[in-house]
Amino acid sequence: MEKHVEEKFRKQLHSENSLEVIAAIKYLREVGNELFINNLAQLLCKTKNEIIRSLILNLLNDLKDKNAIPELVKVLKNKNYEKEKSNILSSCWKSGLNFSSELDIFFEIFCLDDFVSAFEAYTVLETNIPYLTPEAAKKYLSFLLEKEQELSPDRSELANYLKIMLQE
Repeated sequence: MEKHVEEKFRKQLHSENSLEVIAAIKYLREVGNELFINNLAQLLCKTKNEIIRSLILNLLNDLKDKNAIPELVKVLKNKNYEKEKSNILSSCWKSGLNFSSELDIFFEIFCLDDFVSAFEAYTVLETNIPYLTPEAAKKYLSFLLEKEQELSPDRSELANYLKIMLQE
């Protein structure tokens, strides 16, 4: 996408006119562009418009381009988007994208974040563990075993399931 067109869409996404914002989101859904994931996450955190929120979440849920993976991971690491973290995590597993090369962030969220985010991270882990190499599975198993005593009781059983999956 050309720079001036890219700028136009960034501006449109942050417009006060909700119809312009909706049109921009619909266009991005058609053409797909991972460069706008950060902008969409910003908008998701800022807007109270349920139509816009729904359009953004549906777009994120339906992402299929593997180039979106690093952008989604950046968004998950960004504390400015904490308010929508569980929704973004949910989009990660709903998209069906292969996050197996980026599981560090999901294990960290599983162990440290609130239960809703932890459960969404668990779902991403559950769907991606089968893609791990034996070495990576061993690394994450060691990580879980180290963190086991620190885990809150609400995720101990989920951690046990993860350990079983990592051992298979």
